[in-house]
Amino acid sequence: MPVFFGTPVALVGRRQKFRETADNVISVGAVAADIAATIQHQLEHGHYSPSTLYGDGRVSPRIVDALIDLRRYEQKHLSYVLDDAASA
Repeated sequence: MPVFFGTPVALVGRRQKFRETADNVISVGAVAADIAATIQHQLEHGHYSPSTLYGDGRVSPRIVDALIDLRRYEQKHLSYVLDDAASA
């Protein structure tokens, strides 16, 4: 769902019923006349203001910065020296 870009959306059906949506999404039942009316409404409304419901679109630089600052994990290995005389 292109929420971030403010694209008008007519969401048909109940599959997404309890999911969060931004102002650009209008849910409508699976009835032809209702779908047509919702689409017409969205076309008349046009572009919506961008939403930050799913973030601000700048997650990539934050991930890169976090990876750069990440300290390398080093697994410690245990080594055992067996005394041949003790095992005999």
